[in-house]
Amino acid sequence: MKPTVQQQKVIDSTEKDILVEAGAGSGKTTTTVKRYMRLLRDGIKPENILAITFTDKAAGELREKVRVARRELARQGGDTNPQSFTMSTSWVGTFHSICTRILRAFPVEAGIDPKFSVLDDINGETVRNDAFNRAMERFLQADASRVEMVALFTEKTLRDTVSFAYDELRSRGMSAPDLPLPAVPRHPTDALEYLALHAGAISEQTSTHKNHRPKAAAIAKLLSEKNHNEIRYRDLAPFVFKSKGAKVIEFSNRLNTALCDLAVREMGDQTMSGIAELLRFYGGEFAILKEQRSELDYEDLQLRTLELLRDKSWIRDSYRSRFAEIMVDEFQDTNQLQIDLINELRDPETTLYTVGDEMQSIYGFRHADVELFRSRRDDDRVTVLKLTDNFRSQPDVIAAVNEIGRQLDNQVKSKRGTESKVGRHEFKELTMGLEATEAASTQLLLTDHDGWKPLDMGKLAPSIPDHLKVGKKQDHFHQAEALDLAQRLALMVESGEVRQGDITILLRAKTWTALYVDALKQVGLDPYVVSGSGFWKSREGVDMTSLLSVVANPLDDDSLLGALTSPACGASSDAIWLLRRMAPDYEPVWPTLKLVANGLGGQVSNHEWFEHLPEPDLRILTEFVTQIEAIRSRAPSLGLDELAGELVTMTGYDLANLRRENSGDGLANVRRVISLAHDFEASRGRDLRGFLDWIAISSEIDSEAAVATEEEDSDVVRIMTVHAAKGLEFKAVCVPECGRLNQSRQDHPLILGRAVDPDRPGDFPIGLRLPVIGGGKVELYDWEQLCAAAKLQNEDEELRLFHVALTRARNHLIVSGILPEKEIKSISDSRPMISRIAYAYDINPEDPDSFPEAVPRSGEDAQIAVFHNEATQERADELSVAGESRAEEELEISGAPPLSRPHFPVYPNVPLSFTALNLFVECPARFYASRVLRLDDDQEDSTTFDPERQSLIDPDRATRFGSAVHDILEKLANRRWPRELDRNLVTDCLSARGFDPDDSERIGLATRFVEGFLGSDLGFRVREVENSAELPLIIRVGGVTIRGFADLILDSEPPMVLDYKTNRLDGRTPAQKMGSYELQRDLYSLAVARSSGSGTVESAFVFLEEPNNPVLETFDAAGVADAEARVEDTLTDITEGRFFGGPQAVNQPCGQCWACETLSAQRERALAG
Repeated sequence: MKPTVQQQKVIDSTEKDILVEAGAGSGKTTTTVKRYMRLLRDGIKPENILAITFTDKAAGELREKVRVARRELARQGGDTNPQSFTMSTSWVGTFHSICTRILRAFPVEAGIDPKFSVLDDINGETVRNDAFNRAMERFLQADASRVEMVALFTEKTLRDTVSFAYDELRSRGMSAPDLPLPAVPRHPTDALEYLALHAGAISEQTSTHKNHRPKAAAIAKLLSEKNHNEIRYRDLAPFVFKSKGAKVIEFSNRLNTALCDLAVREMGDQTMSGIAELLRFYGGEFAILKEQRSELDYEDLQLRTLELLRDKSWIRDSYRSRFAEIMVDEFQDTNQLQIDLINELRDPETTLYTVGDEMQSIYGFRHADVELFRSRRDDDRVTVLKLTDNFRSQPDVIAAVNEIGRQLDNQVKSKRGTESKVGRHEFKELTMGLEATEAASTQLLLTDHDGWKPLDMGKLAPSIPDHLKVGKKQDHFHQAEALDLAQRLALMVESGEVRQGDITILLRAKTWTALYVDALKQVGLDPYVVSGSGFWKSREGVDMTSLLSVVANPLDDDSLLGALTSPACGASSDAIWLLRRMAPDYEPVWPTLKLVANGLGGQVSNHEWFEHLPEPDLRILTEFVTQIEAIRSRAPSLGLDELAGELVTMTGYDLANLRRENSGDGLANVRRVISLAHDFEASRGRDLRGFLDWIAISSEIDSEAAVATEEEDSDVVRIMTVHAAKGLEFKAVCVPECGRLNQSRQDHPLILGRAVDPDRPGDFPIGLRLPVIGGGKVELYDWEQLCAAAKLQNEDEELRLFHVALTRARNHLIVSGILPEKEIKSISDSRPMISRIAYAYDINPEDPDSFPEAVPRSGEDAQIAVFHNEATQERADELSVAGESRAEEELEISGAPPLSRPHFPVYPNVPLSFTALNLFVECPARFYASRVLRLDDDQEDSTTFDPERQSLIDPDRATRFGSAVHDILEKLANRRWPRELDRNLVTDCLSARGFDPDDSERIGLATRFVEGFLGSDLGFRVREVENSAELPLIIRVGGVTIRGFADLILDSEPPMVLDYKTNRLDGRTPAQKMGSYELQRDLYSLAVARSSGSGTVESAFVFLEEPNNPVLETFDAAGVADAEARVEDTLTDITEGRFFGGPQAVNQPCGQCWACETLSAQRERALAG
């Protein structure tokens, strides 16, 4: 596509300072790629262009688009080998990856361990907690009286406050964060004299509020009886009030000022000094712990690089002379530290090209500072170029986005007026870059707040009669909204308007993820929660956490009741209610449950309730207690992964999960828990309580272990957060939950303002909300002004986040929300988006006749269809019918299952691992016997361990030794392949897999394998390019999901997938041994080709017994297609149930194993057929 005039101007600009304001869908990435290509044509080499992106994904996409564009140009120019162009020497990456690259080049000069690794978020949080605990211990030892301060704030509040301040100040470039101490005010004698003079009159004025008059009288009495210089905070505090009355406001303001000055003098200064000292202690302890681990966190990477460039001018100058142009994407999401880095890397002759969109600045919570974007835009030395045409969305969608955005923007402007000192974004309407060539629609779904509770909306929201005192009167309005949206989506899919795979639901937060999953299922759609949307909030994450917590401490009632209601037990709600009644008040339920399970129900505290316990529930509870006690007795001798595995198989959670979620996605999540348990034990030791604490941290951070997700082309409805959707686009976008209040991020008692003087960055205003003994809080220093500004900034960011959500849509946009109960008469900072929209169009929740069929009502501009989801019996019946007619079919299990396992006529619809497919190719009959029928072979050597056959959820592993070698290589990759092998690493990895640390034979063999690979030609190649270890590969072929992990993927040209093999060759060559791994090779190559978008992929299988003789193959487009065909042939055998061979089967049973003998009759029938 030919660039537009605006785009071409950006591509061709030769100005030294450029800011491109690029609206949503304006083609900024494509334009940046073309500018990059123009620089290459001008003779600038890739190594002389520094391109900085916001995410690793964006960096990969930029590299790939440049590769593709460069190859196309080469072909057009007659280049006989266009594949020769490589980006391996390019400087394209995030700030963190660029800094890592610089530090690894100069570790000695930077004063860091050359073998340093990067501390990830979750492990970083664990280290942070340890650092804070040590800092708190030092803090209290220094002054025992500080216990009172800690008690007033609570330790958790102080932990969060100190962590926030530390991160915020480091993002501003402070390597050793500290707080300025505001000046201590004089005793407020003047203010007290004013109060004494006017308090009597105020107490007698009729214009004074009746509740304020006695307080004013008390103040008059206090100040007449006591010397003003002796007045203390506790004397004045009981009588403080705030008033906006014209005749009282001056008195009220002086009163509050006097109180604050007293609080600062008596408490504030000491408290601020304490917080500052605790912050310094915390920073010091955190630094020590990271140094002991040879780790740097993400901010360290940038700070250490900045220090290196500032301290070593020769290093700085070498980079400055290298880069002819620095390109920075998503500039609106940068912070001061990153601006400082750019300035150090930039020569006066270096072009600085920045691109971003103020309306897409949504990362203030990560310390991004949108004011930096505004400052650059307003700098007269910077050339500002604009990209305004939207090429993503159909005109109808753009018109709707503009209409909604204009209305919301006008509301804020009207509310704030023209005198607001808080800078805010400039809302700019999108212009249409496309003609209306495709069907498009916009819908506004408005759900009533009240009236849903007694209505039956199907399985998701059954009726709750009014006479039952359960919950609030508003119960089920969230369910009503979710079902309304789900039903409309189902109708769109049924009509052929969209595919499921075209639809994405964008949530502001993860709170209601499970609700939308269930609502979509109720109407027959297939939901999929996208990465980053809450692994530990998934049903399996919650269930597994509850089960493990019960093993750790059965007296934890929350976890116990969660486990009892999970599929692992399946007790009814009646049984749970009765158990609570049987247990003594304020005591744990577990002792009562044990009595019930042991047949001693008559001895429970409130035994009269035991008689009402249903017999089926009694059996279930008895079995569950028996299982938990058996596992608890063995827990000390089990690894964490073994403990989790036994827990799910013994309780039958794997089978129950499969019945509940027959797609197999739930089992994938259970496997992930077991894998994480293994990884935790390998790094932190066998500590179940510690693992549960780590889960709690992971749940909050939610970035390490995402829910397993479908491959891009799968026909499923995706659910993700708005933040996760940044930079993406979808044919149909739904933005529900717009009735939630705007979230405030000011949830800790400290506010840090911005320095007024850039030469004094450490001198900035501070606000403190101080709790006081006896209750209440007092707001000190600049709290009031800073808090007011923070609220406005937060409101603006919420509006921008809403804008980002709306602009993801190409053809169809649905906005949904729950209206308030009452008429909306004004707009406040926290007003939900749906209330703002309703207010704009005079929609009154109390008046059904005020709901129009479309807005704007005039019929001009955009026409947004309006649907009122009214709480009526008729509407509830419609939602209920839709749910019943599309109800998900349950997995049928019939027959007498061998070994208490269900018999399936064909392989169940669960994800297949690469290892499982290899087993099928070796012998389909054995695959059927062990993976489908769950039969074991009593004739085989009992010492042979086949983890694939132990249960549905056991992780895929080879031998423990092979796994240990893989662990070593993975850790080396994560450490960026250090020059020398750390022998302690070898011992640690072998020990974690159960080997004796003194097993010299195993240590020697592992060392030989690893060092052999490192010294091979391929090992040297690995060091030269970016690579990622143990990456999950998830693809869908022929309707079957296949999952596995690649040992290593090289970001080379073309990309390479590498797999290590520790198998003995037994006199055969690696090429001869590859016969058993051809399907795995096909799967890896196909998965990498799809995920990278590359037409060519290399595969390398390294048999570590002969590391210099890898099996290398290159798959071009035709080769990838052939690989896919071979995989589909094998999968067809599985899905068609061809386990016993026959004329149509591609894979035939081996005829030699125990399974072929056991199932000989089935084999004969298949061959005869």
